[in-house]
Amino acid sequence: MSTLNLLNRSYARIAPQQRFWDLIQHHTQDAEFLQFHEPTLYLIEEEFWDESAFLSKNFQKIAQFEFEQHLTLEQLTEHLPKDVTQFLALFEIEFGSTVVDLIAKPGLSYL
Repeated sequence: MSTLNLLNRSYARIAPQQRFWDLIQHHTQDAEFLQFHEPTLYLIEEEFWDESAFLSKNFQKIAQFEFEQHLTLEQLTEHLPKDVTQFLALFEIEFGSTVVDLIAKPGLSYL
């Protein structure tokens, strides 16, 4: 019987919207990645109550990570959202509070 590990974290699920793809499609050579790109899960504090405060604090970091997979540094500064409203026009965000790890061993770390 496998062991499930309930993590003491919530998550923010970020999915680029069509406007994001429209901005980067002319700058990337990786058409296959664009076609099969999946949303990104960001693990966050287990208990948070203010989604707007979370976005105000983290939208730039999240946008930079999402854009830097496709753009050069020069292009990145041109396209990054300047505020939360611009961020929400580019990305769909969903919050959740249950994160379960189905794998008993530690994950790989790339960063």
